[in-house]
Amino acid sequence: LDDEAKSNKKKDPKTRDALDFSSPHLPFKYQSLVYLHSLCCRETGKQCIPFELQLVNFYSDNDLTMEQFLQFFCFDTRNCREEGCDRRIMAHERTIIHGNGRMNIAVEIASFDLVQRFRPFLNDDPKCYIIWSHCQICKQTMPCHRMTQASLNYSFGKWIEQTFYFLYDQPISPPNTCTHSVLRQHVRYVYHNHLVATFSYAHLPLYRMLLPKIRLDF
Repeated sequence: LDDEAKSNKKKDPKTRDALDFSSPHLPFKYQSLVYLHSLCCRETGKQCIPFELQLVNFYSDNDLTMEQFLQFFCFDTRNCREEGCDRRIMAHERTIIHGNGRMNIAVEIASFDLVQRFRPFLNDDPKCYIIWSHCQICKQTMPCHRMTQASLNYSFGKWIEQTFYFLYDQPISPPNTCTHSVLRQHVRYVYHNHLVATFSYAHLPLYRMLLPKIRLDF
């Protein structure tokens, strides 16, 4: 803080509370997320990366932009680097678990019909990212859109947080009557360079352990 800010902090109690970084209610203290992550080969069923805890601090050195995540972890055409697995990365399924939710991420080669459907977008920018979603309840498919640069620059950590915590999202495209959650009840798709990444959410029931009584009555 500069001298003027320090002076105002002492004079105004409201300002003093607002700048008190020891307060547990500051939003700056909740700019990270812990989740479980694994990578499983769909062809062999082997977990190349067993479930492990990951911590991401939003917009920090250990965070990624959405474009970086899509490039490095979805549309990577290289082979898996784990010992004993020489299959391509897109032959694997990535799982992210947080709280009582699970998000599965899989990649497939786009069909010829799908590529032709996106031809108007691809003529302008062959390397663009195209997104759309399909509702698992009412079976409606949302219109496709090209991802903007602002969306590609969005924090991957914040995107995960929204998936698990944002509950009041609905499709905003007027032609559709779907009122279901895009993040929870839709399968989301991203197309890029003849590949399609699929993002699906599933609810996980949480169980707790109940121990028997110390003394058993017969």
